[in-house]
Amino acid sequence: MKTVVSYLIILFWSFVALTAKAQSGQEPREITGTVLSNMGQPLAGASVMVVGEKNGAASTNSAGGFVLRTAAEKPMIHVSYAGYEEDEQQMLGSEPLTFSLTPIDKYKKQLKKRSKAAQKAWKH
Repeated sequence: MKTVVSYLIILFWSFVALTAKAQSGQEPREITGTVLSNMGQPLAGASVMVVGEKNGAASTNSAGGFVLRTAAEKPMIHVSYAGYEEDEQQMLGSEPLTFSLTPIDKYKKQLKKRSKAAQKAWKH
């Protein structure tokens, strides 16, 4: 009889512990925003991610918009796009974020050199 009572007590406290853990987890919230060039044009296909999370990543749509889901209280959002400097912002409230990325000058020069070489190779 003591064994049965011991098992019931262990079962009860296990249930209490699991219920408390499930209630303490935060609900994932949505983070929205827009990624633009420094000229104000939307950047489609930019990579947007929550720093430190493996699953918190997305790409921007044709209007430069994105939606992320995270359970972090004050997540840091990282944005990158080819040919542009990367940017990070911390989400403090519930307002949508806006990123304005600046082009990398050296990237443009390298791209021009490569395209000229490609055109030259195509002609031959």
